[in-house]
Amino acid sequence: MNNSTLTNLNSPDIDIIAVWPGFGKPDCKNAQFDSTARVRIWTNKTPVIVVFSDLDGLDTGCSITNCSENLATLVKLHYKLTEPITWLEHYPRHNRSEIDLKINKLTEDVSQVFYCTKNGYYFHPRWKHLDLDAARKMIGHSLSMDGEFNLPVVRLVTPYEQQRMDFEAGLADAKNGVSKIADANDAYQQGYSYGLQLNMTPN
Repeated sequence: MNNSTLTNLNSPDIDIIAVWPGFGKPDCKNAQFDSTARVRIWTNKTPVIVVFSDLDGLDTGCSITNCSENLATLVKLHYKLTEPITWLEHYPRHNRSEIDLKINKLTEDVSQVFYCTKNGYYFHPRWKHLDLDAARKMIGHSLSMDGEFNLPVVRLVTPYEQQRMDFEAGLADAKNGVSKIADANDAYQQGYSYGLQLNMTPN
């Protein structure tokens, strides 16, 4: 079996550009801004393997290191992942010039991240550097950033946040006289019903 066949067999089950809230803007105190990274998940492995890859570009927001515990929590909740999970942090340096790499002594880097947990949330991350070959062997797949511009963009939200968004969508549809979505989930239906009640309430 050749390497390309092995790579295809071991392709991630989820491969996205994730978007999540960051920690603030330099010119706007306490305002959130969107952060982005590539997230690859192998759900058919035990443990599940999740790789965060830095996009190594401008305007990508908070780094995967500075936002590690927040990003891991959002990924776990959004995709309903169950422990055990191996978390890997990857800096590919793929968008750096040769001069930049040489001057700043930058190389491709992978670390395993360990978290403490409480009530399903991660905190207190700790990093352990991994040899690149060891990381590839663990994953069974390349860490190449090829194809990143063709990946779907997914905004990560917790189940609670998704329910709130669906409720508000139903509420807005009812208030604006839009027909109810027949097969929508319970949160949307509840929002729609509440919107109808508000419309019938006299001013």
